Amino acid sequence: MNKQLFLLPKSTQVLILTVLSVNLLPLLSTLSLWFLAICAIVVLWQWAIFKQLVGAPRAWMKALIALCGCVLLIAFGKSLGLLAGMIHLLCLSFILKPLELRRRADFYQFVVLSFLVTTTAFIFEQSIYFAMLVGAILLLNIMLLLSYFYRESRLQPLATYSTKLLLQSMPIAIALFVLFPKISPFWQVPQAKSSQTGLSDSLTIGDLSKLALSNELAFRVEFEGTTPSYQQLYWRAMVLEKFDGKTWQRKRARIDDVINYAQVPANRHNISTSAEKLVRYQIIQETSFKPWLLVLDLGQPDRDNPLKDVIVLNDYSLVLKDGVNKPVAYKLASDLNARLNLYESNVDLRFNTSIDASSNPRLYEYGQTLKENFKGQSELIAQVLQTIRRQNYRYTLEPPPIPDHSLDSFFFDTKAGFCEHYASSFTYLMRAAGIPARVVLGYMGGSYNSQGQYFRVLQREAHAWVEVWFDQRGWVRVDPTAAVDPSRVSQGFSSQLLQEQTALASFSFSQWMSGQMFDQLRYYVDMLDYQWTKAVINYSSLAQFNLLTSWFGQQFKLMATLSIFVTLLVVVFLYFAVKWLQSVKTRESNPHVKYYELMLKGLAKKGIYKTNEETDAEFIRKLKEIDTNIAMHVALVIRCFNKAFYQHMKVSKQDIIKMRQAVRQINKTP
Repeated sequence: MNKQLFLLPKSTQVLILTVLSVNLLPLLSTLSLWFLAICAIVVLWQWAIFKQLVGAPRAWMKALIALCGCVLLIAFGKSLGLLAGMIHLLCLSFILKPLELRRRADFYQFVVLSFLVTTTAFIFEQSIYFAMLVGAILLLNIMLLLSYFYRESRLQPLATYSTKLLLQSMPIAIALFVLFPKISPFWQVPQAKSSQTGLSDSLTIGDLSKLALSNELAFRVEFEGTTPSYQQLYWRAMVLEKFDGKTWQRKRARIDDVINYAQVPANRHNISTSAEKLVRYQIIQETSFKPWLLVLDLGQPDRDNPLKDVIVLNDYSLVLKDGVNKPVAYKLASDLNARLNLYESNVDLRFNTSIDASSNPRLYEYGQTLKENFKGQSELIAQVLQTIRRQNYRYTLEPPPIPDHSLDSFFFDTKAGFCEHYASSFTYLMRAAGIPARVVLGYMGGSYNSQGQYFRVLQREAHAWVEVWFDQRGWVRVDPTAAVDPSRVSQGFSSQLLQEQTALASFSFSQWMSGQMFDQLRYYVDMLDYQWTKAVINYSSLAQFNLLTSWFGQQFKLMATLSIFVTLLVVVFLYFAVKWLQSVKTRESNPHVKYYELMLKGLAKKGIYKTNEETDAEFIRKLKEIDTNIAMHVALVIRCFNKAFYQHMKVSKQDIIKMRQAVRQINKTP
């Protein structure tokens, strides 16, 4: 007997093509260009099949396409990385699956793949706007599933019903999100081999001026109580002490460079133990794929709200062991008046005076002259800052080209540069004068969102400054940028710098949306995303415990969370159990329904399906072309079912016996 091919309603076929085109949108930044080209070709091919412009591909052709896709993934696998390679393989299965929809099971597999492809996008992005986009795509996927069972071919009723289902599921989803225990996963998701953003681990002249063109969000910070002045907002990321004449880098870490604050008293590092002197704040840092966390000098992680796997270095930099691979929230406490007195060894101090005199000979000679003329460090530093302030130095994002990144050329010839120009030259000059000095990379300032009462720090606010060693004071911050452009450290980018940034940066939507009204709108939108990140993205086990403790009191334990979850689970189980018992009772009280369903199952095993758009007469006529004996038995079952279900006529015992015998004959037919 020839098996009838599985047929889908036209509305379902249209939605399949739509889902194929839309589901990959959230993954555009992750998928390779060559893979997106393959996806476009496959979608156009399936559209041509739907329009009957070309025929369905043969089995060997589908196998060849799948094989070629796998070969390409293997060839580019190393550059993609494990996670991105797995995502590409999943998407390849998704776009090729509609070419082999022969059975109902194939359609269900495609729907599962569709939901899976859409939700994997949350691995790479979790903002509220992205969640809204994924939610809209999930709604489309629900419509696809319902279109197979829902006879209405118009999209509006499907969309309405799908929206109702999605909204009805939200309370359960929220309850599970809030109450489900936040236990550690049983597996580790491979890290994305994505491009790093933000600060680099080294500094060469020109690096930060390029970063200053970016309006990308770096982090947001919310203070508890008193907010420091703008001039105090120096966000430390890393310390650079090694210089090869062109590039500043971190020196190689040693075991004694790591501080375990859980075992060392706070006053050991000159951090005040008085709560009145500490500035407490929470930072939510965006994904950077780098290990550096931000902290105000002089700070340490909050002991009451510790962040797992944080390493505190001896130079007061914070490092997250596995890197910032997703938005991360952490609380800190800083004493802004504390001295960075690390009791440096003579070896470390000598390292911070070492330079290559031949790399910048004029600057080295000038440092030697200063050393001879000024015996005190403070007077020497004041003289250099006064020189920068009074001579024709200027602060700009577009400095003249400097041959071979020479500090000599900048300091004595061009005299125009960004913060890294001044920090690099000043540090080199201090070392040439015999004063230990090092470069610190981080961010400066931030824009205040009065609606949300937090600071928003962008990548353009990346900054470099200098720390100089004093025997009785330890490391002291000196920012030569303040000498050439005081407004940069007192209020942020000047109007002149903002004009330069607008002229140099590529077009962005935020630049187009200028004006007071649009600024207020951006503040509200950013506040909404900030609250989403704080309440949803960073809802950790500790946040869950604190929330439920505030609800149920200080005696709340994890077992209470488990009890609530088990209770919800029991309620859901009872709901479905009652529904199942009702269906069983319905089948027992309505045997015509039971045998009608058994008939459809028996036909499905033979590869014969009744589509939603087929009438009974059309279905029986189709069966006669396949097997007249089966068509006769099916006609009997349908006639008895319609008599009871639609005509509300009583079905005799003899009719039930005939239906049972007809179903048996259908199952026996080969």
